[in-house]
Order: sequence, then structure tokens, then C-alpha cells
Amino acid sequence: MSLAAVVREVKGIDLAASYRGRYGSPDEAIKLLGKGGVPLALSKAAKRLHWGRLPAARCQSGALGFLMTPIGPAGVMRFRDAWMGRVDDGVGMFPSDLIIKAWGYE
Repeated sequence: MSLAAVVREVKGIDLAASYRGRYGSPDEAIKLLGKGGVPLALSKAAKRLHWGRLPAARCQSGALGFLMTPIGPAGVMRFRDAWMGRVDDGVGMFPSDLIIKAWGYE
């Protein structure tokens, strides 16, 4: 949802409209995303933005991607030379080599 909020502010497109208000816990969110989970949701969001798959290191700020965490895939967004995403105590920054798949523009 945090990535979708950034895209909504910048592009005026709410990529999470179909999910908003439909879950009340992380487990419910995972169930709502379905079998494809975060990776499929990000792929669909990128398609809606007319973005393609790119190597993570070539992505521009604002690109979307995901990395693996101990509890599963997590969405991240490119910001300058790193990727950012929500972590328990705020925002974490991650290097491109941790990104499994990324979608962006050139």
C-alpha cells in the first residue's frame, strides 16, 4: 500500500484501489492478494503503468520491484541508487543485487 500511495501522489493512478479497505491484518492482505501474492500484484501494477521488466540496477527512481524476506516477498521502490521499502521500524534501503524482479521505464 505504501508503494501504491507514492504512485498515486506522483502519477495520479491508484494501483491499490481494488485492495484498499478490504483487509484488516497482514494475513488477510496475503489472502486477498491470492496465489501470485506481491510479485503478481507488482507485475499487474507495472503493466497498468506500461512499464516493462528491467534489470534492477538499470531502473530509474520510482520503479517497482520485490525482494525476499524471511516471511515472503516484499515490494520495494527504486529511490536514487537504492531500493526502499517499509520495515518494522520505518523504511529500509536495499541494494539492487537483492531485488528478484523489477519493473520500470527507461
